[in-house]
Amino acid sequence: MNLDDEVHRFLEDDDQPEGTKDGIRALWFSHLRTGMQYEKRGKYREALIEYAQEHHQAINSSADAEVAVASYWRAGLVRRTLGELEEAVLAFERSRQLFTAHKAGIHPHGDLADVLPELARIDNAIAVCREALARVDSRPTRQILERALRLKEDLSSSDRAPHGS
Repeated sequence: MNLDDEVHRFLEDDDQPEGTKDGIRALWFSHLRTGMQYEKRGKYREALIEYAQEHHQAINSSADAEVAVASYWRAGLVRRTLGELEEAVLAFERSRQLFTAHKAGIHPHGDLADVLPELARIDNAIAVCREALARVDSRPTRQILERALRLKEDLSSSDRAPHGS
């Protein structure tokens, strides 16, 4: 039996809680799933189109919020892969806003903080890391924060260094 069959069997099972079924329906039948399939095959533009379809959906449940947060997060990852860093930041920021508003979905802070220094937004990266660490201690986020702090220190040291003639 393949995964599609398993999902359909689960959804038809009267013993399963409706709330759980609603969450699975929201994910399984979303553009997010299709976008991830495109992304896996390296079809990034097609993935972005699918993720964008989720950006226009109403958020009526925590499952909807999780799909919305994830669709913006995945769009940010794809944009970063394509070298579209400003667009990646915008997608990660929207994911972060939805995550904060709905308290649901993936924690996008680390990916946002990781891309910001590439755009010379080191102070923003530090702030995002600190915001994330205030919620949940995360080793990867601490590492991003340490890199951003080192980068900031290196930049201020080079600004203070005497320049030769």
